[in-house]
Amino acid sequence: SKDLFEGMVTGRVNAMAGTLRGVVSLEGDPTPAGVVPARPAGAAGTREARVDHEGKAIVSDGVVKILDGNTFVVSDARGDIEASLTDPTGLFSFDTRFLSTWVLTVNGDRLNALSVDDLQYFEARFFLVPGTGTVYVDAKLSVIRRRAVGDGFHEELTILNHAEEPIELTVRVDADSDFADLFEVKDALKKKGTYTNRIDEDGLHLVYERDTFARMTTISASAPAAIDEKGLTFVVTIEPHGSWTTDLDVVTAVGAGGRMVRPKYRRGERRAQPNMGRSLGNWL
Repeated sequence: SKDLFEGMVTGRVNAMAGTLRGVVSLEGDPTPAGVVPARPAGAAGTREARVDHEGKAIVSDGVVKILDGNTFVVSDARGDIEASLTDPTGLFSFDTRFLSTWVLTVNGDRLNALSVDDLQYFEARFFLVPGTGTVYVDAKLSVIRRRAVGDGFHEELTILNHAEEPIELTVRVDADSDFADLFEVKDALKKKGTYTNRIDEDGLHLVYERDTFARMTTISASAPAAIDEKGLTFVVTIEPHGSWTTDLDVVTAVGAGGRMVRPKYRRGERRAQPNMGRSLGNWL
């Protein structure tokens, strides 16, 4: 629209934010304008991106996007992140992709998405079941991922056992980061720094360093987990009609000193969550 264009020219509207909201469509190479371009109108399989007056999360063509300030998470409809040259998904902050892999499996298998609740522009919930294609595994197991972005992101992972017997599961979250900047997201450029994945009592640290430039992603969980350099593994037993929950925190850090930024939303601190909703209401 003319008003939107004038807003971009005068600096009142951010082009990348407009693209994420689906109000800006791009043709040609979209890399300079934003890392998540909208599909051209009429493209096969297109589902219009949207943010309504209630501030719902953005969902388009099976891609879910939640954001807060300059931090945003782009995933598929399962909540998984598998970044590639054709799928610029990930956790982005400070013009850097801090997470390029975030994949959940149960007993070694990926899950299928039943639905996505686009709760707020900064929060989404994914409902999943085991199975492949259109054949589901008797729906005696369901998974809910609730994710809130804000200086990294916080994810509540819940698994429910609907059967009459207890069930033993191996739950795995694979994680990694390429630390690509916004102009490397869609290019096959090899970074010149060094990557290090290390483990300590705080969790799994994904680190990129080049001279004085440093970026780090720290991943931790509230439930006991076996942590290796590629992710976290949980071995759990769920009683009949019971549930199991863990909280996953993904924290970003910048600079040689590793200045950590804590996620805004954590389990047990739910009083903080409505604050963003109230500020949104005031702004509207």
